[in-house]
Amino acid sequence: MIYWIAYGLLKICSELFFPIKVYGFKNLPKKGAYILASNHESYIDPIVIGLSCRRKICYMAKDSLFRNKFVSVVLNQVGAFPIKRGASDIGAIKITLKILKEGVPVVLFPEGTRIVSQKRTHGGVGLITAQSGVPVIPVFIKGSDRVLPKGAKFLKRHKVKIFLGPVVRFKEFSSAHQIADHIMGKIRSLQESSS
Repeated sequence: MIYWIAYGLLKICSELFFPIKVYGFKNLPKKGAYILASNHESYIDPIVIGLSCRRKICYMAKDSLFRNKFVSVVLNQVGAFPIKRGASDIGAIKITLKILKEGVPVVLFPEGTRIVSQKRTHGGVGLITAQSGVPVIPVFIKGSDRVLPKGAKFLKRHKVKIFLGPVVRFKEFSSAHQIADHIMGKIRSLQESSS
């Protein structure tokens, strides 16, 4: 219930500050679990993806956000769960696999954190993909960094475009890093086609 109340309020906020245009919505499976693997340049990226899917989805969020009890309760209600930054968090991976097994889509950011320049891909998305066996939807978000750039405290009005690529399934890849690199390749292809 709280999830959909938050969804409605964020939808209004989106119309005011960051109107969203979705491309490739037909690529989203109508039911079952899948991974939304996206680039990450702004704190609003999880919100943009959530508003684009029209289904309840879950997210990893840095554990420092859960230190405040009120914020922790809100984040849990909207489908977020903590991950430790800068280390392999086996607990967060297990939670992700459990959520996927329950049929709920999960958002993962292969680059790990907000970036404005190219950075190496983390293998976690590959490991989760390999162990869960669920399909992956590559996602490219364009313009969110103009709404809330890194270090900014206030939203600036700007249109945001989100590109949802075709479903990708992995069977022929032997390693988590190979899968992660392939996923990032798909995200970069969406970026190139969006220019």
